[in-house]
Amino acid sequence: MLPGTLGPQDFSVPTRTLRGRIAVAAMERLTDLLAEGEATVETALECGLDGEGRRTIAGRVQARLPMRCHRCLQVYDHVVDSSFHVVVVESGAEAEALPDELEPFISEGGAVSPHAVVEEELLLSLPVVALHDDRNACLPPAHAAGMTPERTSPFAALQGRLGGREED
Repeated sequence: MLPGTLGPQDFSVPTRTLRGRIAVAAMERLTDLLAEGEATVETALECGLDGEGRRTIAGRVQARLPMRCHRCLQVYDHVVDSSFHVVVVESGAEAEALPDELEPFISEGGAVSPHAVVEEELLLSLPVVALHDDRNACLPPAHAAGMTPERTSPFAALQGRLGGREED
């Protein structure tokens, strides 16, 4: 079971392992990007201290997120199986001071929400444009819900301004 927050006392040596399921519906930023909010995320987090005494969270998230394909507009499951390692910092200045190979997670007031860490990792795993993996699995929708487009001349608006000219 994942706690609501992790305080400084939750990061120690040896590492503390947390496992649990989180309902995607509880993740506001993520649900706005999904086709449906009915999904769960499996997660395992290891909270501890690194060699420099920095608070770290190493984890793995696994989920099947319902997304709308931008090619065919049908819902498909975007599979996420991602591992991550973040260093908990309390300000942007601390984040900037970290070496480039370390990924910061900025906590507010020192406490860390495991749900927020997982949500951030899921957001980072989403594609820029949601599409089925197999291009042949979907076809674009019919034009304008099955209506045929009206064919007009690009010069039709000028036709009334020609004055006394006859059409050929």
